Amino acid sequence: MVRGDSEEYTLYDEVIKKYDYKVYDVIPIRKVLILFTNKGNKILKQINYDIKHLDFISKAMEYLKKNKFLNVIEYEKNIYGNYYTKHNNKYYIVMNLIEGRECEFNNPIELKMIAEGLAKMHNASEGFRYDNNGYRYNPGTLIGNLTIKKEEIKIFKSLVSKYEKKSEFDKIFLENVDYNLKRMDESIKLLSEYQYLKACSWEDKIVLCHNDLVYHNMIIKDKEIYFIDFDYSVIDLRVHDLCNLINKVLKNFAFNFKKARFLISEYNKFYNLEEIDFQILYGMLVFPQDFYSIVKDYYKRKKMWEEETFTLRLKRKVSYKEEREDFLKEFKNYYNL
Repeated sequence: MVRGDSEEYTLYDEVIKKYDYKVYDVIPIRKVLILFTNKGNKILKQINYDIKHLDFISKAMEYLKKNKFLNVIEYEKNIYGNYYTKHNNKYYIVMNLIEGRECEFNNPIELKMIAEGLAKMHNASEGFRYDNNGYRYNPGTLIGNLTIKKEEIKIFKSLVSKYEKKSEFDKIFLENVDYNLKRMDESIKLLSEYQYLKACSWEDKIVLCHNDLVYHNMIIKDKEIYFIDFDYSVIDLRVHDLCNLINKVLKNFAFNFKKARFLISEYNKFYNLEEIDFQILYGMLVFPQDFYSIVKDYYKRKKMWEEETFTLRLKRKVSYKEEREDFLKEFKNYYNL
């Protein structure tokens, strides 16, 4: 039985009959359905990407497990031997449900588990490649991508400056855009000086990156960390994921450098980060990704939030300016950059 709007979940019967188990109950949570079956609890999810992307993720998970890293999602094959089921021109997947709880960034024990788990996952993924590096292979692209992002912000600035009636968001954006453009320039300059491209030629630094390390994508089960939802995963430098994790954690702690140092030190116990790694990580952290993301989402209408929500989020992000500056100074001094 599906709890909720029966019309919304009409897909359930058509999709689930393609799998070889009996379903006792179904509960909608967020954008997925939790299935209670005679073969354990499952997750039914619609995917918003193509089958090649799904194949990339499934092969990456197989590669990790072959190398003894088991703490990741596991796709279920349907009765036809496929990892996906097509219904009304949409694609659905079923995964085993990891019975645990979302991690907590304010818990130092769990931060330790996250850093350790991330390092072990990276180590297990060394050597994974897909489609002769022609798909979701990002090493060498960062400087170009950051340059494009900077140009986007410059275009937004030019357009918004000409608005006759400016919203509160517009005004806050214009007050802060020049400072953030300078930070973008600095980030791009540093990455060039720190021999980013050289690092991209070293195989042990190129791994599978999760690329979306928010708290609800890391599950605590039996005192271990499990990584789920690899929808945004790519092949890239290790420090890509470390930067992503540090930014996700620190925004909840006013950019406390000690939190970043702790994460890095725990990661370092399982992979010895070198000077060039710290240099590139610093260059990445200098880039104001949080400012770029909220501005892009607002002006390109990437998210259907209320105007007030966008404005409050932008206010919060720019309010961390001094704390972020202090964090970057501490990082640079501590790692002798």
